Amino acid sequence: NAAVTVKVFDGQDNSGTEVARITHSVTGHYNFEYDMHGVLCRNGIFLEIDESAGSSTAEVSVEFA
Repeated sequence: NAAVTVKVFDGQDNSGTEVARITHSVTGHYNFEYDMHGVLCRNGIFLEIDESAGSSTAEVSVEFA
């Protein structure tokens, strides 16, 4: 079982405010889009990727519009 949790923080590390959490457990390749309209990260953006719950290899990108 492959599992991953991605946490998004407003800040330069994980001590900032958590603004999103995405948890997913799958096998295979999947693409996710997480719409964060109205969310402002005024202090930077920091991602924490936790794969300890399984054997996932996550690839994450952040796009600004």
